[in-house]
Amino acid sequence: MTDFRWGSVGGILLDGTGDIQTTDPTVPESLVDMVYTILKADLDSWKLYAIGANLSYFIGQTVDPEVELKIKRAITDSLTRTGLLSRGDFTVVTVPSQDGIQAIVYISNVAVATVTVPQSTDAQITVK
Repeated sequence: MTDFRWGSVGGILLDGTGDIQTTDPTVPESLVDMVYTILKADLDSWKLYAIGANLSYFIGQTVDPEVELKIKRAITDSLTRTGLLSRGDFTVVTVPSQDGIQAIVYISNVAVATVTVPQSTDAQITVK
């Protein structure tokens, strides 16, 4: 599969030699963009398609192993439900902190996204 690199306003980008730029074949950028979209979205964000991980549900919950497991399952289910990835294609690891729970998504042993679900109800989910 070839993933072409696109400009921010559309159009295919060229590299220094004049060839069409492609993204890293190990973890294509379009795949990473979709993972970000799924992590940010609520379950019903896309109206007709239930693609979101619905992590906003977990904002304000205490940091404990049960909530970590639920977050991990929500991410895993959303990434597989969409058909974007199969269960063996990625790994989700959760890490508790004093501010909330971080979940890291790995594809091909590369960390492609980190999402922080805050313990404070005043904060928002961040995805990097």
